[in-house]
Amino acid sequence: MGYVFQGAALFDSLSVHDNVAFPLREHTSLSEREIHERVVHVLSLVGLGEDVLPLLPSELSGGMRKRVGIARALVIEPELMLFDEPTAGLDPTNSRMVGELILELKRGPCDTSIVVTHDVELARTVADRLAILMDGRFAVVGRADEVMTSGEPAVQAFLAGEAR
Repeated sequence: MGYVFQGAALFDSLSVHDNVAFPLREHTSLSEREIHERVVHVLSLVGLGEDVLPLLPSELSGGMRKRVGIARALVIEPELMLFDEPTAGLDPTNSRMVGELILELKRGPCDTSIVVTHDVELARTVADRLAILMDGRFAVVGRADEVMTSGEPAVQAFLAGEAR
């Protein structure tokens, strides 16, 4: 399983290369050459080039940090990705880019993702199935289109941003 933290959770003192390589160094016996190749590959999957390899997290924009966090989760080739509030703190352009990236992952390296979000637009974009949590309980669970058109007043109020 790969996990993408809400705040990217990159190691401040490590370069982009070393941040993405970290799980491979800890959990595999790959050579440094193989690690480097895999790092470059997953960075390309998230739209980043080799020019970012030597940069520190403080030298990256919020959207770039998020993509590096996604690359670090992908580098271990997980069967499942868990995204914790992947668009939190991002501007609309980067939020849309993250949503598109999650959709691309469904068609490629990791076809199963669980996305925890308050971002209704992101949920509309990436979800096949939705579960809406209200007052500590699932208010509705089902196919995304069914949930979005639910006749349940509390669910519609929540989706419209009117619920508590």
